[in-house]
Amino acid sequence: MKMPVLAGALAALVLSPCLSNATFAGPADPPEKTEARSARFSADEFAAYSDMRIAALKSGLELNTAQGKKWPALEAALREEARSHAERAAQAHEKAETSPENRNPIERLLDRARKLEAQSAELAVIAGEFEKLADAAGPLYDSLDEAQKRKFEPLLRKHVGLPDRRYVEPQREAQKPQ
Repeated sequence: MKMPVLAGALAALVLSPCLSNATFAGPADPPEKTEARSARFSADEFAAYSDMRIAALKSGLELNTAQGKKWPALEAALREEARSHAERAAQAHEKAETSPENRNPIERLLDRARKLEAQSAELAVIAGEFEKLADAAGPLYDSLDEAQKRKFEPLLRKHVGLPDRRYVEPQREAQKPQ
């Protein structure tokens, strides 16, 4: 009876230094803000990524000759939307780096009001871009066959950053009042 208890106590004594370092070390230091910020896409990387998404959309649709003639208008609208998105992201990144941390509550409220007004203006710009995109995509979409139309929406959603419909529709159904 004494032997198993003694063996357990000895094992606990031997392992305790190893366990104490891992268990009681406390939380790891947070990564530096500069490290997290440096992981963002550069302007060139963002442009290359946009080019890949546009090429994927065109390739996925397998356009015929007549449809291919309607493609340049949509491609130009997609590139303009991507360029504008990259500019907004860069501006938001700059604002996040320069915002002061310690302010009184009134200043924070006023700052939040200004941010909401800026977001409202930004959403109006985005809405205008999506309208231009829809106007440019309309003629091409109307010329697509049913198989191409099924491919078009998911590929376009990926480009403009909209969530996959499979995930959006169930959420809408759950939010409807009963």
